Amino acid sequence: SDIVQEHQTKQGRIKEINEQARKSALAATESVVNLMTDSIGDSVADVYVAEKKLEKETKGLQTNTAHFARQTHQWLEMIKQFNNNLKDVGDFQNWAKTVEWDMRNIASALDYVEKSDKESSSAAFAPAVASGGFPAAKDA
Repeated sequence: SDIVQEHQTKQGRIKEINEQARKSALAATESVVNLMTDSIGDSVADVYVAEKKLEKETKGLQTNTAHFARQTHQWLEMIKQFNNNLKDVGDFQNWAKTVEWDMRNIASALDYVEKSDKESSSAAFAPAVASGGFPAAKDA
């Protein structure tokens, strides 16, 4: 019976030592888990902040891209209009040159007609001028 009692006393001490070791291990594990969770929590918070910042910058870039696309479209339309206006100016210059050429031809033709009329009218009055300067009077 002494042996049994001694055995039970040793078993009780071993249980107490094991219980203290278990409590110590649990405390150490809890401490490590808390440190890891805090570290991971800080990292997750940093990642979350970075993600929100990237989303904000992405929206800003999308807005700028849309603005630049509209501006580029407006510039292209302006260039098309400028090219059309330039073409119209070229067409107008062509038309003006054609009108000028036509007017010179008409002026040249009128000059020719005027010279022909002067020559034919001076030929008609030539005998009268030769006979004294006045045409012969007709009796009425």
